[in-house]
Amino acid sequence: NIYIQRAGKKDAKKRAVPLGSVQEICVGVDVVEEVELAVDDMSVTLMLEEGQAIAFRLNDEEDRDTFALCMGMFVDGNRKEKERKARKK
Repeated sequence: NIYIQRAGKKDAKKRAVPLGSVQEICVGVDVVEEVELAVDDMSVTLMLEEGQAIAFRLNDEEDRDTFALCMGMFVDGNRKEKERKARKK
């Protein structure tokens, strides 16, 4: 899981997002049209199961690309671990 919380709100609740629920990672405005989030060139959007999405806005292109790369590695690693455990059963 990754845990997210809205910035700037002291009473904001943390939300657990299972890595396995991430279907796609979109960088910038290259996101599906059904998503009703304000995204721009500095955004990374996690497309989740059941049509949900979470967008993050980063400070610059390097931060954006690094975040997207790391999230991709976490998601891929999670999938491979699940596949490995499934084969052992």
